[in-house]
Order: sequence, then C-alpha cells, then structure tokens
Amino acid sequence: MAALCQSKLLIAEHLLQDWVATNPPARLPVTFDNWYTQPAFCRYLDETLHLQVVS
Repeated sequence: MAALCQSKLLIAEHLLQDWVATNPPARLPVTFDNWYTQPAFCRYLDETLHLQVVS
C-alpha cells in the first residue's frame, strides 16, 4: 500500500512539473483533495515549482 501511495504522489509531481515547464507564465493554483496534503508533496509544490495550493 505504501508503494502505491508513494507512486501516486510521484505521478502527480511529474505531471505538475511537466505542466509548469510547458506553461511557464501560467502560475495558477493547484487544487486537489485532502489526500494529497502530504507535507513533502506540498513543500515540493511550494519550494520547487512555486505553485500555490488549494485543498
């Protein structure tokens, strides 16, 4: 189960990283349900991708 959850977060990171790379001027907030509010994931969105989060 832990591997499944980990991969789900990694897929989300890769999708958002690709989206930011192809849409650099668009800094729209990312919305998702509360399952994704894992500290490391939210920190990655904030500190690495510089995206705002709405959960």
